[in-house]
Amino acid sequence: GSRFGCRIQYITEDRPLGTMGALSKLPEVLEHRDILLFNADLLSDIDLEAFFIEHENSKSSLTVASIPHKVNIPYAILEQSEGRIENFSEKPTYTYWANAGFYLFKSSLLKLIPEHTFYDATDFMDAVLEQDYSVGSFPIHGYWNDVGSISDYQKAQEDILSLRL
Repeated sequence: GSRFGCRIQYITEDRPLGTMGALSKLPEVLEHRDILLFNADLLSDIDLEAFFIEHENSKSSLTVASIPHKVNIPYAILEQSEGRIENFSEKPTYTYWANAGFYLFKSSLLKLIPEHTFYDATDFMDAVLEQDYSVGSFPIHGYWNDVGSISDYQKAQEDILSLRL
């Protein structure tokens, strides 16, 4: 990073510690700072500046980027009460917001991460919610691909060329 004017410190794991567990090995983090963490196997055009601004404006302790995931139901879905059909939806599409693997959070939350323990992002989010901290969501409406499979990797290779990512 020095050729770009950045100072980079590397942390190594003796054994896998999960998405958040490795953060327990940070030598020091400046107080009152925000930490951006994201999975390395993602390809996205997320607007990090807008993500940070939304995090700041919402005053959330943790903001999680999210992506829409549509589920098409090929049947009529019945709404029932006490064995009687009250309504139905013909072949509905439901949109759920899924974790996109980008996290912005206050450095004070690092105290929730146990040392030298496997600790995933979902463990961290559970702990943040259990402690009643505010958690916000930042929707990604642009490109997002989890490059976790061969087919997704191949798609990412094509997308990089055509989408100018």
